[in-house]
Amino acid sequence: MDEAKEIPADQTSQRAVLSLEAFIACDFEAPIAGLKCIEPYEIAAAYRKAATDARSKGRDSDAQIFMLLNDICSMCLRPEDRADVWGSRVEGTGWRSALPTDFKGEQSEVFLALLDRIKNPVLRARLADVVWTNSRSETKAAIHAISAYSDSAEGLLAGTFVSGITKHGRASFEASKFAQRGLQIAHATSKKGRLPDNIRNALKNLYACAKSESAFFVFSKVAELGVYYELLDPATVAGDAEAVACSASSESYPMAVKAVLDLAARLYTQVQNEDGKRRCQIGAVDHLLAMRSHVSSAGAQAHWVMEALQALKHIKGVEDKETELEQELRRLQKASLREMKSIPIDLNIGEDRDAVVKAFEDFDLPAALFNFALLDRARPIEDLRKEALQALKTSPVTSMFSAAHIDGEGRTVKNTPGADGQTEPDEDWFRATINMCESLRRLYTVASRIEPARQTITQRFTISEDHLAPIVGCSPLIPQSQQPIVALGIARFLQGDFMSATYLLLPQIEPCLRHILKLNGHDPSKRFSDSTEEDFSLSGLIDRMRAELEAILTQPILSEIELLFDKRPGPALRHEMAHGQIGAAACFHPDVIYACWLIYRLCCLPLLADWEKVVKRAIQL
Repeated sequence: MDEAKEIPADQTSQRAVLSLEAFIACDFEAPIAGLKCIEPYEIAAAYRKAATDARSKGRDSDAQIFMLLNDICSMCLRPEDRADVWGSRVEGTGWRSALPTDFKGEQSEVFLALLDRIKNPVLRARLADVVWTNSRSETKAAIHAISAYSDSAEGLLAGTFVSGITKHGRASFEASKFAQRGLQIAHATSKKGRLPDNIRNALKNLYACAKSESAFFVFSKVAELGVYYELLDPATVAGDAEAVACSASSESYPMAVKAVLDLAARLYTQVQNEDGKRRCQIGAVDHLLAMRSHVSSAGAQAHWVMEALQALKHIKGVEDKETELEQELRRLQKASLREMKSIPIDLNIGEDRDAVVKAFEDFDLPAALFNFALLDRARPIEDLRKEALQALKTSPVTSMFSAAHIDGEGRTVKNTPGADGQTEPDEDWFRATINMCESLRRLYTVASRIEPARQTITQRFTISEDHLAPIVGCSPLIPQSQQPIVALGIARFLQGDFMSATYLLLPQIEPCLRHILKLNGHDPSKRFSDSTEEDFSLSGLIDRMRAELEAILTQPILSEIELLFDKRPGPALRHEMAHGQIGAAACFHPDVIYACWLIYRLCCLPLLADWEKVVKRAIQL
């Protein structure tokens, strides 16, 4: 952890430049010579270990080089991110791990001179990409990067390297990521239609492999890349995609097959083949409905029926099917009410930060994401009120005084009365006292559990929305229209980009509550005298539909949402977000970080019982 903090965000220019002579004098590829795993984090880990060994033997120059290469390989590469393909692996207040800009100038010139000497394609791709990212005019670096990314993808296909996540087959997300980044650089540096043969062949070979292995998710991504860069014919890909989907067995993950059918439908639309489009749309609906057999509760089954009904809205001539599914939805919604109950969870990881880090160092990615949702749980409001009354007994004089609650500009936003200890305190007093205690609890939880767990996960795995999509897509909490936003928001949260996560995730609490009310047969809207209708705001949902929401979410969870997002005194994050009161610094407040984590937890809770079947398989495909 300390090594990740070596570079403060405002002091990156102070990094010492390591010379070409120092690299030449050091056998800098020796630590990764026998490494088969292609995951850059594994390479970084090998370099960290080598740095520790070198330092213990007094070889400080070698240790510096190994740590620099660790920093290079630790950077997050996100070619699917249109805003910035590079991200620091770990971020905190006033510090972060490395970014390509930290090596701009003289150090990049050293990397450029070093490229011809590097054998490992992943390391060569990293260094070449850093050089090209810092200076787009460096043609040599671009050529090396394209070649190295091609070699990395081809190495996975040939079995020379192995994937760190994909357990079966040769077509993997890592290979598609290498191909995508190579294509991005090739497209930016080549004339239109003249992409280098090596990256063209890598993409086509990966496409053929994914097709033959029925690697559904990888096939979808690679096919889209091929069509986008005009390497593959849309009509041909549409037919291939439909054939791949039809080859699925009963053991295939339905959402993976659906992704292929969705791609085929889009491409059939592009080539104006209406019959093919309709076939694939109906097939996609069938695979949505197939998810019912992968879940155990009526509420989860109702979610998939609702998703199928939403999809049927875009298909003509399926009215009978819609009627049938609507009847099933009503039956499942009524059945789900009888299933709602609290799920007690014993974390068994203690309250110590080091214990959390140690626990998460042993988890694979699916297990880490599973346990990340279990770091805390909502407490019953009765317990919180008892603690508030105990505080009144412990500090009676302090509790007697009324309080004025102010905002960031010193304006009073809420007045709360005091309590005399003789009569029942006012509800606003209870809320103020409870929120004061809860704010301290959230601070402790974030500092001792959430942050150490998040940092450990992001140090071990390169997280992107691809890993979160199976969770968000399967969760009955998230409406389909919001799923890409929530997946991206959770990915940003895990990556440490709290500003992006805050503004992506916090606004989703209202549509999510409306969605689960609709799934359970309730109408979260109000009608006016002029025959117009409008959705309830968060306050309206909680105040007017409290019983329905408590029956679905449980009383402790709804109370936590109310305390955190809605009522004053308290953070009132929904109000603060709606009125633009959450500034850059506030995105790092423990209440806000806890709120982002809480949305992730709520997303995961309905899936915990079926995590192995629904989520783990999808992440490891």
